[in-house]
Amino acid sequence: MAHTTDGIPPPFSAYQGTEPYIFASYSHEDKEQVYPIISWLYQHGYPIWYDEGIYPGKNWLDVIPEALSRSAFFVVFISPKSVKSKWVNKEIGYAVRNDIQLMAVYLEDTILPKKLDFLINEIQAVTKPEKIEVHFYHQIERAFSGSDIKTPVKRNQENALSRDLIEKYNMVLVKSGTFQMGSNDGNSNEKPVHTATVSDFYIGKYEVTQDLWQAVMGNNPSRNKKGGNYPVEKVNWNDCQEFIKKLNQQTGEKFRLPTEAEWEYAVIGGDQSRGYTY
Repeated sequence: MAHTTDGIPPPFSAYQGTEPYIFASYSHEDKEQVYPIISWLYQHGYPIWYDEGIYPGKNWLDVIPEALSRSAFFVVFISPKSVKSKWVNKEIGYAVRNDIQLMAVYLEDTILPKKLDFLINEIQAVTKPEKIEVHFYHQIERAFSGSDIKTPVKRNQENALSRDLIEKYNMVLVKSGTFQMGSNDGNSNEKPVHTATVSDFYIGKYEVTQDLWQAVMGNNPSRNKKGGNYPVEKVNWNDCQEFIKKLNQQTGEKFRLPTEAEWEYAVIGGDQSRGYTY
């Protein structure tokens, strides 16, 4: 995995296989908006190449043109920052000259320079809404039809979770930070207060629901079965480990329980904390 110097680690390694793949072009200043989008595509089986996936020691001038030349689909993320990027403009020009199927994802309203407007004004385009919903990703997926990008293989239906159910279990990014962990007023295992640092991580926006538990485990141990959207209960640590194991098998993801530090950091509000204690 490539290193990073701005605190936002690459979400996955760039595709290195021989199947047709998608080349993602963007300004590095837009990572915070771009990474969740390409991560969704990657998690749903689409092969993605992006330059944060370059392994340390590789020469960008060698790697990027080679990756572009072998790509089957080119997605450019448009913003006021990206249209000023020398690399993004070069990559767009290469894709156009070599007839690589191309689409634009507008991250925000952007006035295109005349030269760029001339190159991409008739290509497929979608606009990222302020709040991303599932249909936004499906718009991007539809653009791949007719290209050499293969539709991801559907998982065995006996073991697969429905996409809608998984997408209800929203994961939110908690940015890295340092905080005072523990409490001098709490139990002995919470003392003393000490400094802890966590890296970027994702955590579920909501508790695991009874619906999701039932879909993964085939049972619902909850005593208060008031509805599928209620949190699952009456489960222990071992039950949760088994749930995560099966969830990862059925989705191909790498879910895990948060560490104690991650959990406490998220509870107090992360880097947006207003001084709450836990």
